[in-house]
Amino acid sequence: MLFAAILLALFVLSAAFAAQRKEVTRGFDELAHASYVAEMQRSGEIWPALGALHMLNPATLYFSAAPNYLNHPPLYYWLLARLGLSPSFAAGGPGSDRNGFTSSRGSR
Repeated sequence: MLFAAILLALFVLSAAFAAQRKEVTRGFDELAHASYVAEMQRSGEIWPALGALHMLNPATLYFSAAPNYLNHPPLYYWLLARLGLSPSFAAGGPGSDRNGFTSSRGSR
């Protein structure tokens, strides 16, 4: 039990130091994952065309023209999108099609 507690403490310290050294929008891929969830909230699709996903702009949280490089199966992201469905996405807020972003996939 003591070994597990020490191992957990070392892991937490390592994660804390890593978070201090790197800006969240650089070096980590949380933005790509958040963009994937936001796209699924926006589109409502269960299995989106992975090559057509776009990244959110970290400063504005609106979709940018930058492609999202993730190619993970969508079940996890679909569940997150359902659990955290934001009314702002449904009502044209950040990330919605009504924010000036022209989708390369055409109208939905």
